[in-house]
Amino acid sequence: MKKIIEGRRYDTETANKVWETDGGAESTTDFRYWSEALYRTPRGRWFVYGEGGPLTKWAKVIGQNCMAGGQDIAPLSEQEARAWVEKHADAELYEEFFGPAEDA
Repeated sequence: MKKIIEGRRYDTETANKVWETDGGAESTTDFRYWSEALYRTPRGRWFVYGEGGPLTKWAKVIGQNCMAGGQDIAPLSEQEARAWVEKHADAELYEEFFGPAEDA
């Protein structure tokens, strides 16, 4: 998928997929099903490609009071990418891209 946002092209074909996760639904036909993939562009910018059913944040309005599944690209700041990795990925991936984490 390609999308231009604020004059910048985000392309899942040319960016590096860093991590992928899903909402754990058993079927893609579940209205709550979603999946997201974190990407990093060759220039170092972060974005998420997501898709999901009509009861997810990736849903699209298709009429009055009617939603359908959808897909989209959302750019992330460095801080938002860190938070995404903390929530969805493992410690090794975090430290690969953001350096060693501080000990608790």
